[in-house]
Amino acid sequence: MSIDFEDLETQVEERGKVIKLDNGVVITAEDWPGSGLAIGTINVLAGSTVEKEGDEGIMHFIEHMSWRASQNYPNDDEKLSAAASLGLGVNANTTLEGVNFPINGANESNYMLASNFLEASRLIIDSIHQPLFLDESIELEKGIIGTEILREENKRAHDPSMERQRVIHQCIFPNSPELMSTELAGSQESIQGITAQRLKEYHKKYFRGSNIIAGLVADFSSNPKLLDQICDLFSKIPKGVETPFYLPKVETPFEDSTYVDINVGGEGHMEAITYFYTPPIYHPEFEKIKGVAHLLGGNCNSLLYRNLRLKNGISYEVNALTGGTRSTGTLSVFFNTPPDNFDQAMGLTSECINALREGTFNEEMLEAYKTGYLPQFMVRLKDPGWIQVELQQRELGKRMGIGTPQVETVKQLLSLTKEDIVGAANTYLTRDHRILKFL
Repeated sequence: MSIDFEDLETQVEERGKVIKLDNGVVITAEDWPGSGLAIGTINVLAGSTVEKEGDEGIMHFIEHMSWRASQNYPNDDEKLSAAASLGLGVNANTTLEGVNFPINGANESNYMLASNFLEASRLIIDSIHQPLFLDESIELEKGIIGTEILREENKRAHDPSMERQRVIHQCIFPNSPELMSTELAGSQESIQGITAQRLKEYHKKYFRGSNIIAGLVADFSSNPKLLDQICDLFSKIPKGVETPFYLPKVETPFEDSTYVDINVGGEGHMEAITYFYTPPIYHPEFEKIKGVAHLLGGNCNSLLYRNLRLKNGISYEVNALTGGTRSTGTLSVFFNTPPDNFDQAMGLTSECINALREGTFNEEMLEAYKTGYLPQFMVRLKDPGWIQVELQQRELGKRMGIGTPQVETVKQLLSLTKEDIVGAANTYLTRDHRILKFL
């Protein structure tokens, strides 16, 4: 079964719309005709990386305060009651890159009634645009966020996987320590120093139209005025100055191939992860690199599975994964094995990599990869919201100068050839690398 990409583009044009308001707000909208339902999200494209020293956690603090009193809902209880009456979920989250406010259903429902979407949007836009930052509420939130920080500290202290991840990050992304930050909420000390004045200063600078992109999916056909009414709500937000989009620093390629031994207290068991640097995610070459990773260790049809586990029985878990950031990509190769089998496992891994570089692998593996991926994308096309996501990815790509929307990504994947895999393997799996051994 194939995908008609021309038909997909027709659907995007007929049911999707990009609206750019004078105040800088960008809205990507998708009509969901006949559904009677709606869902949305509002993204403020300024996250914890804009915080100055001493203000750590303030963007997350503003996120919390947005669900407190605001201009049109001056009472906390009344705001929450209004949200509940609309079937609106109360949620938001802060990342390095921004603050996200979903417009979705309560009680674990993703969707809400389209008839309530305008008032739900009004409530959330007011919360984003006009929070009151009352002193009493600020003091209450300091206690709440302090408890949140304590919970995360306890989790880090008792979860070995978090320490493992920290060590990996130090080795692979030394130029961007903020990527490993688990302290987006700040510290006990920094949140105690937060004042209404500082909250207002950050809010005025970053929670502005030029930093907002919203995605809306609703039964707009049943109410032709709905989208214009929501746009009118967004138009009241001051324009402000666009914040440069956060990009991690580009990592310097390894100068040699070395081992890094990490003792995690295991006995009779060893894990090894080999990291290669690649172009960043969203790079045009990245689908080729993902293809290399899948053939190397993506599932039970992969070279690593067949050679380390099926034929030689020296490893239980093997995989090869792509990852990284918008600045530096990675391809990691993983296996676990008893220490006595480590050298054999490394040798077999090298043989698998060489099979990709030399093109001696069975080409049917590549076709199986495409066949396995295709249903995932086809299911996604049945879900409401894929058009809005496609349009938003295109708009974010324009803003950041990088990015590959989902439809183009699938086009690239389905057009992969054996020559593409061999070329990518010879380009990226010949570089100096880091081998992390967890003992």
